Amino acid sequence: RSEAKEVITRLKELGVKRSVMLTGDKSVRAEAIAKEIGIDEWHAELLPEDKASIVKKLKDDGAKVAFVGDGINDAPSLAMSHTGISMSRGADIARVTSDVALLEDRLSLVCDAKEMANKTVKLVKTNYNLTLGANSFILLLAGMGVLNPVATSLFHNGATIGILLNALRGIRLEGEKL
Repeated sequence: RSEAKEVITRLKELGVKRSVMLTGDKSVRAEAIAKEIGIDEWHAELLPEDKASIVKKLKDDGAKVAFVGDGINDAPSLAMSHTGISMSRGADIARVTSDVALLEDRLSLVCDAKEMANKTVKLVKTNYNLTLGANSFILLLAGMGVLNPVATSLFHNGATIGILLNALRGIRLEGEKL
């Protein structure tokens, strides 16, 4: 795909540590494509079970595996990966076995999904830390007798509402308009 090199570059900017291409294509073609688009590692002339075996090995080695595929041969790997992502024009079995089915046939949507995931995790961590910090501070003040029970309840509920409002604001992708 024409956008593949740009997608690989952007995924690395978004924190993807390693890109691996698994294909049934001939080795010569796979190597040329991998080098052209910046893939870190490639495996060619694979059967579906070979792809799934490599995905399993990556997982067993501690890697978090997101697998992008669109064919019947990709279904076992899509199902086995931590996150299976199928393309919109892919085989029905690929869409059914994947965790994420893209609604458009653009690889750049994989980058958008990764960016959303990164931002969502950051928001969850921020809200967790805010909750822990605010509640600990309120409990400390209450324990020291600085706050009476009514004030403690008001501060706790106010902090909870503020943190919930922060969660509701959600996330935005780069360049996304309000």
